[in-house]
Amino acid sequence: MKLSVLFNVFLSVIVLAPMFLWTMTTEAATYSQMNQLTSSEQVIVVTADRIGNQRATLQTYEKQNGRWVKVHSPMQAVLGTSGIDHKTKEGDGKTPIGVFELGTAFGHAPKPSGVSMPYRRAGSHDYWIDDPSSPDYNKWVNFSGNPQAKWKSFERMNHPLYKYGVVINYNMNPIVPGKGSAIFIHVWSSSTSPTAGCVAVSEQSMVHLLQWLDPNKNPLVVQGLPNQVNSLLEAHINAEATKLVGEAQISANNLRSFYQLQKPEDAVTNTAYHTAYNETRQNILTAQRALDAVTNRQRKDWLQEQLRYADELRVRAARIIDATKTSQGLQNAQANLHSYVSKGVLNQDAVDAYHHLSSEIRRTERAVYRIYGAGNRDLAGQQFVLPAKIERETVIWEVTIYEVLKRMEQDINNGNLATIDEDFALLSRLKVRSLDIKAAGNKLHPGMYPDLPAYTDFLNEWEDRLSGMVE
Repeated sequence: MKLSVLFNVFLSVIVLAPMFLWTMTTEAATYSQMNQLTSSEQVIVVTADRIGNQRATLQTYEKQNGRWVKVHSPMQAVLGTSGIDHKTKEGDGKTPIGVFELGTAFGHAPKPSGVSMPYRRAGSHDYWIDDPSSPDYNKWVNFSGNPQAKWKSFERMNHPLYKYGVVINYNMNPIVPGKGSAIFIHVWSSSTSPTAGCVAVSEQSMVHLLQWLDPNKNPLVVQGLPNQVNSLLEAHINAEATKLVGEAQISANNLRSFYQLQKPEDAVTNTAYHTAYNETRQNILTAQRALDAVTNRQRKDWLQEQLRYADELRVRAARIIDATKTSQGLQNAQANLHSYVSKGVLNQDAVDAYHHLSSEIRRTERAVYRIYGAGNRDLAGQQFVLPAKIERETVIWEVTIYEVLKRMEQDINNGNLATIDEDFALLSRLKVRSLDIKAAGNKLHPGMYPDLPAYTDFLNEWEDRLSGMVE
């Protein structure tokens, strides 16, 4: 009886051991270059002790609370028939050395519970094409016809070993014909059976991997010798920064079509403009974060200069956006003054509206002045500033005369008549000047400088009243 109990306890330990190992306390990561990763928070590291070795160890790492830690106990893995090495061609049996993103999870079995990765269920019509002469090379294709008539070589995705798996994005962007295809992490046949170039683990380990992987953490897989991992990560970081700087440059160059104006109305930004600008801004920020992690000083300085120029192009586009936003206040001020003019009302509120418009014109002119390119500035000025200036100039002399009359009235009421004759002479000159300016304005902008009889009558009556007060 006691032996039976002891045997049952022994069996329980054997059964529970994998679970205990799986939930063991995390340890700090051992690869320092992981700390330089900016866009990934999960990393699978597959290492073999020598080139050509068919057996490997798979370890998972995750960034938690700002530091990288080991997540699970090490897993046994098997590699290609030629072991781990720098893969060069289709069919060489090598598991490629390098750093790769992960694609879709897949399997001919239903998706296991708790899997958040995109999961593609494989059926009898699903194939992965490893025919270098086919345009479908290194792609998953669903085809209901005879695959042997369409491709020279392919893999069935409902293969027993593909019960569960995840795509390693090897030779994906761009796809180079003949460089190698169909590289996955999948279920092994046995712990001693090599693959054709994939990484294979036990079914239990594969399910655990799929349940752990989080697409929002942009998981990577690193494959190589232990002493290569840091250098592989460094190369990946450099390549990622180079790629992101390039993407930022492309999107920044695409902004040229928006800020190189062809006509005045082009200065008014629209949804497409803002979308392109925000995409460029985000691309530059993302590239800068990646660039901050680059340790090669010469490479970093060169990339920084490329990114600086991309940001200069972004700023050029931003100046148009700034001018558009600033002009909204100008348009409101213009509409406010116009409401007084259209009603023939000239009072202190109308004069205040005039001065507010003048202030908004100056503010918008400063924004327009910051726009890149003299031609762009001229067109933006025509769109934003010119209509407001015309609106202001239609009443500039009337407002000036109003303010002279107001001052004169205050002087008369205070008994200060020392300059009264000069003030009346000034009024005469202002009225003549007003007629001359409006005539000149209508030659440049026909019909934009109308006579304002209500204003003229109001001001003449006021002048006559003041004249009577000093006689």
